[in-house]
Amino acid sequence: MPTPKKKTAEVAQEATQTQDYIPWEQKTNEQREESINTSYKMIIAKAIGEKKAFWNKDMSKKEIDNSMPFNPKTGQIFGGNASLAMRAVQALNGYEDSQFLTMKEANLLGGKLKKQLDKNGKEIVKNGKTQYVKGVKIAYHKSYDYVPKKDSQGQDIYKANAKTGQMEPVMEKVYYQNPKLETLTYYHPSQFDDLKQEKLVGRDLKSLENFREHMKNTPYDIQTKVEKLNLGKITTLDLSNFLNSQNKGLDYKKINHPKQEHTYTQTKQNERSL
Repeated sequence: MPTPKKKTAEVAQEATQTQDYIPWEQKTNEQREESINTSYKMIIAKAIGEKKAFWNKDMSKKEIDNSMPFNPKTGQIFGGNASLAMRAVQALNGYEDSQFLTMKEANLLGGKLKKQLDKNGKEIVKNGKTQYVKGVKIAYHKSYDYVPKKDSQGQDIYKANAKTGQMEPVMEKVYYQNPKLETLTYYHPSQFDDLKQEKLVGRDLKSLENFREHMKNTPYDIQTKVEKLNLGKITTLDLSNFLNSQNKGLDYKKINHPKQEHTYTQTKQNERSL
């Protein structure tokens, strides 16, 4: 029987397998979702490998609520597979809390993204470019975009910028027939220098409770969503169980897998008897 380390290595290896490269702009929503799920999978596989699986302990409803990943600029709660990835990132990096915001939001609060440093405290430079700390990409559906407005002849309409005087195209909002799956990169507040911490807000737990109330009347298969991460049967069951508790506001009880534990123990005993 494969050891836990071997299983983790197999998960990570499978996660890194890629098909022929397709630029993001040319990918369908299905291909984009697959790419995003692969990213989430690698994060969770790393948490398993480093023995930092947050779902390996029981949690009360209060503990779940108080550790829900959220945006400290808006108070917005993150749910679904994105919340699983963010919880894993928090565990992997040892963050005391699960706050995540975009670079743009942090910049508006005076924050400057930190540079990557080596063990000697020197900035890391690759191919002549300074390297900055990494965030986590989270998916969202984009329903509209801004495009240049056209006149009756199909030509772009321009107007002078009030501040610079330069001519710029007039932009108009256009809604997509089918929303596009896009990503935003989120960072922990500790990854910024000079961020005005006093401007940050807490979790909007009211919106969380509203979401839970909505979920009661919505047919929704949580396990099917987690299965898209292709993490294996046991991990999928555990994460589906956790996500179910998080979505419904229930205490989380880790599933006991006695058959697996017995098989693993018996295998070890047999090895020692050889």
